[in-house]
Amino acid sequence: MNVLVAIAYYGTTNEEHLLELVRSYDAMTDLDVDIVVLTEAPKALPPHVRQVIGLPTPDPYSLPFAHKTLFARHRDDYDLFIYSEDDTLITRTNIDAFLWATGVLGEDRIAGFLRKEQHPGGTVRCSSVHNHYHWRPDSAFRAGGQTFARFTNDHGACFLLTKAQLDRAIRSGGFLRPARSGRYSMRVTAATDPYTGCGMERVVCISRLDDFLLPHLTNRYLDTLGRPIDDVRRQTAALEATLDGSVPTARLIDPTGPDDDARWDKRFYERIDADVVGVLGALGPRRVLSLGAGSGELEAALGHAGHDVVAIPLDAIVGATAAAAGVSVTSPVLDEALAGLDEPFDALVAANVLHHFDDPVATLERLRTVLRPGAQVVVTTPNLRRDRVRAVLGKAPAPPRATGGAGRPHLVGRSGVVRWLRAAGIGELTCVPSGGSARGRRAATAAVRAPRLLTVGAVPSGSGATPTAGRGGSHRHNARRSRRPSTMPAAR
Repeated sequence: MNVLVAIAYYGTTNEEHLLELVRSYDAMTDLDVDIVVLTEAPKALPPHVRQVIGLPTPDPYSLPFAHKTLFARHRDDYDLFIYSEDDTLITRTNIDAFLWATGVLGEDRIAGFLRKEQHPGGTVRCSSVHNHYHWRPDSAFRAGGQTFARFTNDHGACFLLTKAQLDRAIRSGGFLRPARSGRYSMRVTAATDPYTGCGMERVVCISRLDDFLLPHLTNRYLDTLGRPIDDVRRQTAALEATLDGSVPTARLIDPTGPDDDARWDKRFYERIDADVVGVLGALGPRRVLSLGAGSGELEAALGHAGHDVVAIPLDAIVGATAAAAGVSVTSPVLDEALAGLDEPFDALVAANVLHHFDDPVATLERLRTVLRPGAQVVVTTPNLRRDRVRAVLGKAPAPPRATGGAGRPHLVGRSGVVRWLRAAGIGELTCVPSGGSARGRRAATAAVRAPRLLTVGAVPSGSGATPTAGRGGSHRHNARRSRRPSTMPAAR
């Protein structure tokens, strides 16, 4: 088998890792491998390694796009094409797994990989699993006696394509597009085009997951990004269980918008929001309903603070992660979740999720049926004022004007969020900037630096949950009626 390998190598920081990649390919003696390094300037490399020198555009992050014309020129000369960054190791086991998967998947799907990193003590984390990226709960299927599923992070810092797949990608018009950025950064976009613009879907074999994990040699994200591999296996086990119906495939919301901009996607692995914890902590232990839970960090933190927390998850796949963290998790279907609750709640938390519902007001009205009179409502949403200022300064694209409908989130400012809560009968409203960049700043500065808005309100006395709400009939829970704090905590 003739194999063409292209490796993007900028500067010399990763020289040690690049040479490890070269040695690994050289050891595949049963394959006829040609190695090409894409570089901005000549480098001291082994003589058998060809160098393609120069950037596609003046932007140094455009370097990875140089592989596209290289592959197009040699499309008829090789059987397999491999592109990777200079710190992503693709082993012979990975190549064999890809070729096997290609034979069982059919022409409309491509086998993809996830990246892993390893602590010196042996703990493995999957750096591909973070932020808004997630397994689609309805995507699991069987092929070749194994289970595959769709993971929404198309970036694995590499791709493998057979000759037939490369031909199809080029014919589609989506492969030879110029250097650019969008939902992914420019460097990442170069490695995702075969999956995002060429009419083929990237899937991962979850029942042979180890064969589709790639070592990220720098381990640069060990303490900042990714999830423990046991967490990933917990989610893939839940995906496999969807095939026999024991785990539901429904979703609470569609967390991914249709625009080429991921800033508004719902995060599945959000950090603990200290402002939300602080607001609820001001009133002592409460029975809390969390809407749109992801991996459960916020809910677990609230539990550790003494609250009795029940979470409505984004889906049952990430819900398995929250459950493993000790969080009580319901069905991801809102009506089913509410029908299964047998006691009313003293507080509702909707962290960065309410604007993803088709009708935020109707959603709040349904949630009010399980809240006590006087219950606290805590909502966080994006701070669009910050995003608009960043756009004016040239630091980010402007937020889209068309929001809501067609799968798009409702991108509204302070007044829009307040209108939603008022229309749903929530009163005593306060809305402040929230987030780390707002900590200790004056109000005017915080308003344009804080990433979120924190809106707090209360269900009026004499309304809220009724004695017949949920399935339990009369309520056994008899905590005193919650009251809002006299002052909001300082914006953080």
